[in-house]
Amino acid sequence: MNDEIREQPPPAWCIVANIIRERPYGPGGQELRPGTKHFAPGAKVYVVKFFWGMGGESLTVVGRHRRSHRYITLSIQSTWLVNWRVELVYSPYVIQVLQQHPYTYWPYRQRIVTSDTQWMGSLEAKAKAEEIIRNLQQWHPTAGQTQPYITRAPTEQERQEQQDDT
Repeated sequence: MNDEIREQPPPAWCIVANIIRERPYGPGGQELRPGTKHFAPGAKVYVVKFFWGMGGESLTVVGRHRRSHRYITLSIQSTWLVNWRVELVYSPYVIQVLQQHPYTYWPYRQRIVTSDTQWMGSLEAKAKAEEIIRNLQQWHPTAGQTQPYITRAPTEQERQEQQDDT
């Protein structure tokens, strides 16, 4: 057992989203698969880096793996995410990963920032994250998509009932 006492890092603002319930898969997207290979449907992920050169289509996220439940860091498509929002993060692991990518939410204006930890917990960082979400929603219509939080995918019978209701 480790006797070292670890200090809780200060909270940081971060863009948070959920993994889409079902995504198109295969040739022409004819098949629907629940979640992704590594994340369960509805899993909460933290966005730590965008690839802006690709128009924000790919991004790096941190979340819990669907089987091992350990934190993993992956690059995924932004279309696989729904319920985009900004939240204050308290998880030491996620904050550590955010500190490895401090320029994701960094201000564009030349501003003196004493430390990335201080910046990530500021209201300016929150405003910057909200601005990123607004811009992403303009570029990708699916970025504004929402879905109810569920712990399991609907059964075939439930899907048929939903289709009959519409």
